[in-house]
Amino acid sequence: IHSPQSYREDVQRLMAYSRETVHALASLAEIRVGQGAPVKIQRPSTLALRAKADAGSLLVIGEPGAGKSGALHDLAAVLQDAGHDVLLLAADRLQSSSIAAFRAELQLGHDLLSIIENWHGKGKAFFITDALDAARSDHAGRMLRELIGRVLCFSGRWQVVASIRHFDLHHNRDLGMLF
Repeated sequence: IHSPQSYREDVQRLMAYSRETVHALASLAEIRVGQGAPVKIQRPSTLALRAKADAGSLLVIGEPGAGKSGALHDLAAVLQDAGHDVLLLAADRLQSSSIAAFRAELQLGHDLLSIIENWHGKGKAFFITDALDAARSDHAGRMLRELIGRVLCFSGRWQVVASIRHFDLHHNRDLGMLF
């Protein structure tokens, strides 16, 4: 980890949190046939999504059940496997409704945005947020939009990838304007 000493523990906590979230979303990237073992869905779109994410920040839009969460799971897993720094948040799994509450939930020593700014490393890093439409409260949704907006303003290595249902994007002009 190429971050200032005072941020290293927080970066490691966020990396562990992201790995846990990838693991939690794994079932969304596979199907079950009867009682058999799960079958991993091989998505050709994963390479295309990675190429788009490498080129810049983007918003993944689709109808419910279209596979957005599975696609973002695959993207995060591929990026982690390639050694990229990934911060993955799944809106429907967040208990916190504010950045301060999220900091306390993960027992972070610094403000989340400060950690991201001081999370240095080689190459590009990816802030991925799944299911923006599934935030458990309006406050959580605002928190995620604020985080996305602030990370988008950072110059440097962080790319933002987020997913939302088409209907919710249509009714959330603030998010559409961020991208």
